Amino acid sequence: MWQVRWDNLAAAPIGDLLTPIVCEEWPHEAYDGLIEGDPMRGALALAASPFGSATRAALDVALPAGVPVVLWQRRQCLKCKAPRTGPCPGADFVRDIAAMLQQTPLQELPERVRALRNDALAPDSTTPCGKDLVLLWDDPYSQPPPMKRPQAPDTDSRE
Repeated sequence: MWQVRWDNLAAAPIGDLLTPIVCEEWPHEAYDGLIEGDPMRGALALAASPFGSATRAALDVALPAGVPVVLWQRRQCLKCKAPRTGPCPGADFVRDIAAMLQQTPLQELPERVRALRNDALAPDSTTPCGKDLVLLWDDPYSQPPPMKRPQAPDTDSRE
């Protein structure tokens, strides 16, 4: 499924294929239904860091399901911690990052994320969604080279 998801992502700009995940308390089973059963869901945009927020359940389902691209912002969606009324404040991040990546092909995504992060640091930045942007990138066709097995020391030689 990992390669199928990747190949589906390569067919359209990444901004068109991002699945938004806001800070809602969904059970794992709900994310199973949303993510696992749909091979077109190859890229997620999390409203907040999955470490300490409701978006963790989505990441826990996405990784073993073979989702190769996940974006999130490092900071927490603080207003989502408290009881709130209205939409998740991190939904703005999800919407903005999808718009910023609207014309970005899959293979250009790492470079585009780097550019957004750098642009966000500029004093006159118009791309605040690049600040603290994290990209999980798991290209199934980019495998590490095989490791050489260590050789056992020659025990037959005697001095």
